[in-house]
Amino acid sequence: MQNISEIAPGRDYAATQDSATPMPCGVAILTNSVPPAERSFYLAVQRRFSDFRLFLSSPLGAKNLSSGHWEGLNVTAQKSWTLRRTARHPIGFSTVLDWDIPWDTLIQLGRCRPDIVISAQLGFRTLFAALYRVFHPASRLILWAPCSEHTERARGRPRTWIRRILLRFADAVLVNAASGRRYMESMGVAPETIFLVPRAVDLDPFAQIPLKRTAECARRLLFVGRLIELKGLRPFLLALDRWARLHPSREIEFRIVGEGPLCHELEAVSVAGNVAVQFLGAVPHSELPQLFEQAGILVFPSLSDEWGLVVNEAMAAGLPVLGSRYSEAVVEMVETQVTGWKFRTDRVEEMDEAIDQAMRVSGEQLTLMRSAARERAAAFAPEKIADQVVSAARFVLRAAADEREERVIVGRN
Repeated sequence: MQNISEIAPGRDYAATQDSATPMPCGVAILTNSVPPAERSFYLAVQRRFSDFRLFLSSPLGAKNLSSGHWEGLNVTAQKSWTLRRTARHPIGFSTVLDWDIPWDTLIQLGRCRPDIVISAQLGFRTLFAALYRVFHPASRLILWAPCSEHTERARGRPRTWIRRILLRFADAVLVNAASGRRYMESMGVAPETIFLVPRAVDLDPFAQIPLKRTAECARRLLFVGRLIELKGLRPFLLALDRWARLHPSREIEFRIVGEGPLCHELEAVSVAGNVAVQFLGAVPHSELPQLFEQAGILVFPSLSDEWGLVVNEAMAAGLPVLGSRYSEAVVEMVETQVTGWKFRTDRVEEMDEAIDQAMRVSGEQLTLMRSAARERAAAFAPEKIADQVVSAARFVLRAAADEREERVIVGRN
């Protein structure tokens, strides 16, 4: 298994950075909304810079500001318009996409004058960030593109063309995983300017859960997430039903946590009598550790996910993951028969085989997998991932210094 330090491209520009000594520069991160579970990651990033600001553009981001989740963080809610559309992915599912237009971005950046702007996604937000880069040539622009080759299959030629233009303004690019890096390279981004920054959450509440499971809990399946088509629950339930009918003597318990428009449709899916499916509805994030402690295997059959934070949490809790290769978290964190089992949700034979392996694994092997899962999750701790952001920041600042020195030399000549 690779550690984060092993999969990061290029030199480790954070190697000499003491996390207790902030870098003397201003950094502004522009994004739409951040789950409260990621607060520890942004706090870790904030500690690494002398001046740090986080700008949220979605209504959900603004709502979280008054919830207390962001205590200690320098967060600002932007003024924004939102456009909504439904997109159809080539493998056959539909998803709703929100495009935020944070129209006060240039005003906000003009007030705080950051040395480095980190802009998430490749839309209007990044367009404004690129304009700031043009108006303030001494600043640096890092684009945060949480995408993969699979998620971007639905993008048309016009959007691809626009993205190529925006990427020309970037001094560096952050991606979640290796697939995102390949996608960026296909868009013409220089490999040495791409940095891997996987999603990270606070693992402490989950890492404290005992690894040992009772016989009742050891093989209990658990899903946590929105009940929407993108999450792939319906094809997974059908696959689980097929396995159960072939093994009528095996009792299977599957707990589903979450809510969404497909709730009633999923509840109506007919499964074999030896499969007990329990819908628990929405559960506060603070209660997830207890649910993980009572489960044995996390199910994550996503049809397309830029990451999947619940995978980090489940593996920290000692749960092997039965998950989809269309989730970057599963691709990067799950090793078959070591920390879980992988499949493509639109490939029936792959899903059937993965379920069979998970259902047949011995108790001894499950115990080993729990320990391996927790060890793997530890490599994605917020402090370690925050160091990757520092690596990118140091890279662009050094490149800027080199450019200035070169201009001085040319001027003297």
